[in-house]
Amino acid sequence: MKPLSIFLSILITLSLAVFFLTNNVSIIAILKSTYLKQVQSLNVEQFTNEDEKLISNYLWRTINFGVSKNAKGSEEGSNYFSSKEITHLKDVSNIFKIVRIVCLVSLILVILLSIYFFKKRKSIAKFFLYGCLIVIIFGLIVAFTFDKSFILFHIISFNNDLWLLNPETDLLINIFPESFFLNNFVLVIGLSIIELFVGYIISSRVNHPFS
Repeated sequence: MKPLSIFLSILITLSLAVFFLTNNVSIIAILKSTYLKQVQSLNVEQFTNEDEKLISNYLWRTINFGVSKNAKGSEEGSNYFSSKEITHLKDVSNIFKIVRIVCLVSLILVILLSIYFFKKRKSIAKFFLYGCLIVIIFGLIVAFTFDKSFILFHIISFNNDLWLLNPETDLLINIFPESFFLNNFVLVIGLSIIELFVGYIISSRVNHPFS
């Protein structure tokens, strides 16, 4: 196998794994139910149904579309959070922007490389399978070292210590405890494995359109 072919094979395999991982993360983040469910799970007696909706809608809007440039408390739902929490939400929003860019770039690479291999009359089915194996290995490594991986992720992703919140005083960490991230990590890994395996089955049965 030529060096270029090896490189492109590795690239499409990684692109497939990255696309499905980041796409599933993006889907979970864009669902309003993700936030409402977490807020309702707090069972805070002082929160009415309207309070829960305001908080969850604020989190959904802020994480997905960014923090308003207006002063703290001026945006509906922001008054439940401290300035530190709001600033951290801004950082989180920037992370999700990067995730969506990576998702889009990986999708474009998958499309372009799929066309390349189809023209070369080479099946891409095995790349879905390799991508599936990568996701499985990645998932197992992180799952068995989740506490350390969770901290390492925050150290790498954020250039400040605003993510170090206090459960006694900060609402945000109570809405999104570490267990929330572990559960959703397992969900993302599981969905990605299923999607890649389905992709493997479908692509292994597709005739080459360029033959």
